[in-house]
Amino acid sequence: MGCFFRSFNLSGVTRFVLLCLVFLSLFAGILYSARFASDLWNFSLTPLLFRAGIVVMALVALALGCWLLIRSRIPEYMKNLVLVLSSILCLVLILEGIFTFLPRSFGTGIPLAERNWFAYYWRPANHLGYRDLEVERPCPEGIVKIAVLGDSIVAGHGIKDFRLRFSDLLAERLGPGYRVYNLGVCGSDTRDQLKSLMNFPVTPDMVILAHYDNDIPMPKMAPYEIILSVLDELNTGVRFVVDRSFLANYLYWRFAAPGRIFEKYVESAETNSFFYYLDKEIFGLHKKDLEAIQDYCERNRIGFLPVLFPEMGIYIEFSRVIVTQPLTNFFLDRDTPVLDVYPLVKSLPRNLRTVNQNDQHPSPLVHAIVAKALYSILDENGLLIKHGASPKYDK
Repeated sequence: MGCFFRSFNLSGVTRFVLLCLVFLSLFAGILYSARFASDLWNFSLTPLLFRAGIVVMALVALALGCWLLIRSRIPEYMKNLVLVLSSILCLVLILEGIFTFLPRSFGTGIPLAERNWFAYYWRPANHLGYRDLEVERPCPEGIVKIAVLGDSIVAGHGIKDFRLRFSDLLAERLGPGYRVYNLGVCGSDTRDQLKSLMNFPVTPDMVILAHYDNDIPMPKMAPYEIILSVLDELNTGVRFVVDRSFLANYLYWRFAAPGRIFEKYVESAETNSFFYYLDKEIFGLHKKDLEAIQDYCERNRIGFLPVLFPEMGIYIEFSRVIVTQPLTNFFLDRDTPVLDVYPLVKSLPRNLRTVNQNDQHPSPLVHAIVAKALYSILDENGLLIKHGASPKYDK
């Protein structure tokens, strides 16, 4: 590089300036490449490696520039100032390179690190779009088929190994005479889950419905839109950096965004799913949606067992009073066995109940507890069907 510059008879300062321009061009490439380096649904390692390569080249350009500046004849205080600034830039670039590949679940699907998480861990994915093994058609004779309906809890948001979800742990307990299908879809509500059941190519012998508070229809702003609105509040410059820097994006969603999202949720009843359970009309419609799933199962001689998950964070007691206890009474009034998860996890500290501080989905420990309780309640209510027996459930 030095021979290249000397062939043009350039001074040390001029060489430094040119290398700074090269560095700035590469840095612009780093920011631009963040847009395609972590595509949630079309992930490839190639863009991430390309971006990491740009980071390395920028570091090399910065190091060469500092070396040329040291050899130049500018005042010492200028050299020291540039070296300090260059050291800070080097640290930022190294961290940017590291955070480009860092996965973390935040429970929203929006942060760049969470897109990495989905890319690394969201598997297997069958042709129906579920995070599950491929559906055998036809299903082997004599196998008892169980379909687990639900949203991101069932799909296993935040659970790196899909085999640690309660549906897979239940299948392990049940043994080879059973096939447990996971029909979890992130962001789905009760109406969506009924459609998933009706469109599933295999008619199950039993349905396990996992319910969470945000499964109720929300006429106003949805949680996803609330989270996006927090981003929209950032000024243009900050938003530009947060959208394009993996490091800045991670720090924003890890430390700054949670507090503002919390404020958004408590600003108005219309933005919090809990309050819709206090509206008799909306809650009544939600109960009809739940009845529709149970009625569908009864018409098709399919066993039905609801599992009620409380909020796993600081609102666990509130969700018990507002959501899980009323729904437990609702199903018991219909002579339907029900598993209320709240008594099983209420004594656990919050950090053991949730995936992490930012992601309030149930932890692997909670999934294991639910799987064990599910097996017990199926056994206690005579809903377990022995291998080789008639698989149809007769209420």
